[in-house]
Amino acid sequence: MIILIDAYNLLKTVLHSQFIQKYERTRFLNLFEKYASMRGHEVIVVFDGTSDVYEVVHSYTLITIYYSGYKQTADDLIKKKLQELKGFDVLLVTCDRDIRKFGQQCGIESIGSQEFYRIVQNIMEQKDEQEHFVAQSVHKTSIDTNKELDALMEMGSRQLLTKESDKAIKVSQEFLKKYDSKKDKKLLKKIVKI
Repeated sequence: MIILIDAYNLLKTVLHSQFIQKYERTRFLNLFEKYASMRGHEVIVVFDGTSDVYEVVHSYTLITIYYSGYKQTADDLIKKKLQELKGFDVLLVTCDRDIRKFGQQCGIESIGSQEFYRIVQNIMEQKDEQEHFVAQSVHKTSIDTNKELDALMEMGSRQLLTKESDKAIKVSQEFLKKYDSKKDKKLLKKIVKI
């Protein structure tokens, strides 16, 4: 799945601030880099501004960052990306009604910034708990001593792969009540993939 994020909309909504510091932006980009590596999604993040005329693209390892340039806004760039991504498995993340309406016209589902961020935080917390559990549950089953082998086995057990079913987030009943119409079922399927 491709997740297209209206970056300043998300940051301003989550941080409740009009001015975003560079370290806050970097922290969020690192979070989405870790999230993308964990879930296998392509993450596209769009920011307003740069001193260049048109958009500038920067790539982290697993996420792509666009800066809109001064001849267009991030909203314009997001709309352009939405048109390019028609027919793909895409989830738009923004609270901007105009962009969400445009996405809907392109057949692309959207989710609010704060709701998306809560889901990502929940996923990251579940992953941290799972890693802690795995680290705590390593037990030696033989009496033989081989320090290199023991260290290798312990390291390997920390890198256990999860089943696809383990990746699914736990959706509460309260959360499901918000998505009970037929139209919302399509969005719910994307939310479960997050």
